[in-house]
Parts: sequence; C-alpha cells; structure tokens
Amino acid sequence: MQNVSDLPRRIGIAATLLAMVILFGTVGYVEIEGWGWFDSLYMTVTTFTTIGGGELAPLSVGGKIWTMVVVIIGFGVLTYTLLALMSYVLEGHLGDAVETRRMQRQVARMN
Repeated sequence: MQNVSDLPRRIGIAATLLAMVILFGTVGYVEIEGWGWFDSLYMTVTTFTTIGGGELAPLSVGGKIWTMVVVIIGFGVLTYTLLALMSYVLEGHLGDAVETRRMQRQVARMN
C-alpha cells in the first residue's frame, strides 16, 4: 500500500506530465507541420490517447517522427496517470478524503 502523503504528489506529477505532453505535442505539430493550434491540439490528443482519428493532412517525415515520439511518451504518461488515479481510488484514499472533508464542514458549521 502506498504512503498516503505520497499519493497526492504522484497524482500532481502525473497531471503535470500529462499537461506537458499536451503542450509539447501541440507545439511540435505547430512548428513541424505548420498547422493551427486547435488542429495541433486535436492531433496530439488523438495520438497519445491512441484513438487515432487519422491525420488532418499528410504528414512530413518530421511529422511522422514527431507522431511516434508523442505516442511513445504520451501513452506512457497516460498509463502512469491512470494507474496513479486508480491506486488512489482502489486503496480507499479518495473515500477517506471525501469523509474528512465532510467532517470538516460539519465541524465548521458547529462553531
């Protein structure tokens, strides 16, 4: 079982890594393929989640290499994020956190 204080830190790291993959993936497509920001964001999200909606336009060699990088790094980060969240839920810490918050609200109302 994970240390309780370690879990929020792991979730924070996971969220930060996820945001970085989205940011860098998007910027990469803007720079390499010359696409707009929304199209680049769309391509990044569909790529690293392995949904694979297809390319918006034919990719250059650099774009294909970038797509492989986004898949490898993004899928790893996405897996880490999901495992960190599942660990938090399955070990019962989410329920404990909700219960603690509920009790704090009740105590605050009593004062």
